[in-house]
Amino acid sequence: MENKVLFNLQAEQAILGLILTKNDVITDIDLKPEYFYVPKHQKLFSVMFKLFQDNKPIDVINIAEEINIQEVGGYSYISDLAIHSDISLDKNKIEIIKSNYQKRQLVKTFTTVYKDIENKDYNSLVNEIIQDIITFDDDNINIWTAEKINKELFDVIDENIDGFPSLP
Repeated sequence: MENKVLFNLQAEQAILGLILTKNDVITDIDLKPEYFYVPKHQKLFSVMFKLFQDNKPIDVINIAEEINIQEVGGYSYISDLAIHSDISLDKNKIEIIKSNYQKRQLVKTFTTVYKDIENKDYNSLVNEIIQDIITFDDDNINIWTAEKINKELFDVIDENIDGFPSLP
């Protein structure tokens, strides 16, 4: 069975397209490059943020000056992002991108723990899970309660049940 990939292509494209059409909106977008799933979106957001920091317009010409434009889909892909962008910032799309990133991190953590399950004791495994959760949720700086950890764990398991190997 196929693993469910936790990302939303349309949300990622909408945010990037909006930045291209309304550069100043980048100040309202609380994302990091790694929150994007698509590698070219990670790179594109990173370049956009650098241009913003350098006080340069975020456009296809300046993007092409910073990197090989083919690495982020080429001129036509970037133009399509701008043409099909949202009119205004939809905070829900930012939350979708963040939530999917957090869920991917949970899957990564639980997959790692699963691989180590025979080699470590229970307390070590739980501590590893908690440390990883705190690390990738450090933007919010709120320690997850056991209830929240369990809810997120079961949500991720439910969404990816076919991707986890079964125990003997």
